[in-house]
Amino acid sequence: MAIRILLFLSFASFLPGCMPSLVRVEPDHMIYLDDSDSLSVKLVRGEILTTRVVSTSGDTLALDNASIDRIVHLKSGRDVTDRYIDREALKTELAKQSALAKRKKLKADVAAGKKKKSELNRLPFAILSADFERPGRGTPQVALTVLNVSDKKITLLRTRVHCFDANGKPQSGNGGRNHVFDAMSRVPIGAGEDFTTILALRNHPKTRKAKIEIHYLEFSDATWWKGKVEETVQ
Repeated sequence: MAIRILLFLSFASFLPGCMPSLVRVEPDHMIYLDDSDSLSVKLVRGEILTTRVVSTSGDTLALDNASIDRIVHLKSGRDVTDRYIDREALKTELAKQSALAKRKKLKADVAAGKKKKSELNRLPFAILSADFERPGRGTPQVALTVLNVSDKKITLLRTRVHCFDANGKPQSGNGGRNHVFDAMSRVPIGAGEDFTTILALRNHPKTRKAKIEIHYLEFSDATWWKGKVEETVQ
């Protein structure tokens, strides 16, 4: 059985001159993996990246959440995956790890002379997630999470949200407003930190799709970045 396991700790106790005692644990959940394998376990707790369980033989395992398709409670037969795995938090954390790894490699390439130092300033942030949300019949909103991959504190973030209808046509706002919503945040984002902002489209209530554009940053040392990074959500 090919199961991606991050950590393995045995509960079996070893005494001098004795064989390890066998431990039998009664499973309470069935975990189905994305490679069609399954595992009967006693579930301990869920974390962002892993789900900690105890196998029927008494071994503690930390399963990679990205490899888990679903978790089913044995007694009730209910799918309880959402109780233990936050898919959005997992997606964001994996994106953060990937962005930091790319930044680390870029720094190594600059130090080795393989890349120009100016490359470090070309894109000082990464978009970890962007989602369009419409709570019930309430105000549509965009949730945006940004990671500061630079070595400086970001002190100002400017974004534009281009609003569209369900067919992708520009959707004008109330009171004669055009389809573009401008937003600004002055919440400091330290080096290596991520920040989530919710952009409520109160003046564009008919929006069904959106394109988020980050176009300007300011840093604590009075330097700035100007460019265009876009993400489309619906």
